[in-house]
Amino acid sequence: NTNAPVTLTNIRYSGLPTFLVQANTAGNVQVNAPTDLAADDVNNGFFFQAPTVSGSNSAKGFWDATTMTDADPSPGCDGGVAAQFYRMHVSVAGSYTFIFNWNVAAGGTDLDFGVMKADGGYDGGGSCSDYLSTSALSGAKPEVNTALALTVGDYIIVAIDYNGTTVASDAISIRVLKN
Repeated sequence: NTNAPVTLTNIRYSGLPTFLVQANTAGNVQVNAPTDLAADDVNNGFFFQAPTVSGSNSAKGFWDATTMTDADPSPGCDGGVAAQFYRMHVSVAGSYTFIFNWNVAAGGTDLDFGVMKADGGYDGGGSCSDYLSTSALSGAKPEVNTALALTVGDYIIVAIDYNGTTVASDAISIRVLKN
């Protein structure tokens, strides 16, 4: 829970043109801590639609609490301890970029993430064969997968707690852009 000034610009609602919102700049807005969006398991994770239009103005993004109650699907690949999953539907094939960031109260935690085709065949073993890219299985912050060529269908985004130190007050941010 944080109180801070906020600026709103270029607010768009589907079917309406951009309009100006004037807010008192001296005012504060309370933004509550993220809540748990859904179950962490691969079959019941939070579901969302991928953006269908290119550009940063049409990016999709959200915050989620770091509950990490499921197992890492490929611990031999990335060395993770726990994970949580999201399901994304792509209705327009193309190149997509994923930006994964986090706010970890415990400090020093390395979170990784991967994107997999939702085919139900997650190996759970030592290979990285299910990941479309392993570039976001690193020590970077934020983690980024750029220019993933996705076809129409469902995909699994997995957030991985590399060393098992996340706590319930931590938060994950996922942003998806169509290139």
